Amino acid sequence: MRNLLPVLLAAACYRPPDLPTTPYEAPPLISDENSPVRICAPERDVRVACTVDGDTFDGFTCGESFGGERFRMLGIDAPETEKPDKAADCYADIAAQELSRVLTNRFVTLAFDRTCTDVYGRTLAYVWMDLDEARNLLDPRVLDELEASADIVVSDTGGTSSTARVLINTYMLLAGYARRFDEEWVEPLRYEAEMIAAERLASVRANGLWAACE
Repeated sequence: MRNLLPVLLAAACYRPPDLPTTPYEAPPLISDENSPVRICAPERDVRVACTVDGDTFDGFTCGESFGGERFRMLGIDAPETEKPDKAADCYADIAAQELSRVLTNRFVTLAFDRTCTDVYGRTLAYVWMDLDEARNLLDPRVLDELEASADIVVSDTGGTSSTARVLINTYMLLAGYARRFDEEWVEPLRYEAEMIAAERLASVRANGLWAACE
């Protein structure tokens, strides 16, 4: 026991070193300050294994404990599904079903913002789908609105993609499956203006939860 004492004291005093971090610098996207936005990681493709609710899904396999990765869609806030101590919010099940229908077992491209994870360890992401595939999956009325609006991103081909794409985050907003995540403490996002436009148009059109919920 006497020989272990110095080891225990040393362990108690140990502090891990501060490791330098170098954010990935995306192709020049212009922020409100007219300067390049620094992005936390490059784009990557992932297969969606299953969805959790209207704004969260698992990649690779279902469940973080089985080697999957949990993703939270940036900038949107879908109604909360049923919990053990809380009933489901209005429109929660419909939103969850739609995200599952659109994403489950499909490959999508994930893009990122300044911060890659939230306090729960989920990866924060924008979800891009090729426009050709989206035309077979998304509500055609909503997709037409997306393509017609100059204020909502549809054909951003960022990263290594050379095909037109749809931002599923804005689709969920415009279709009325989610509201914008607009907590005051959250920094402005790369696609903040597009999401504001999508939510405003959904409200004007009384799409989804805007008609069904108080």
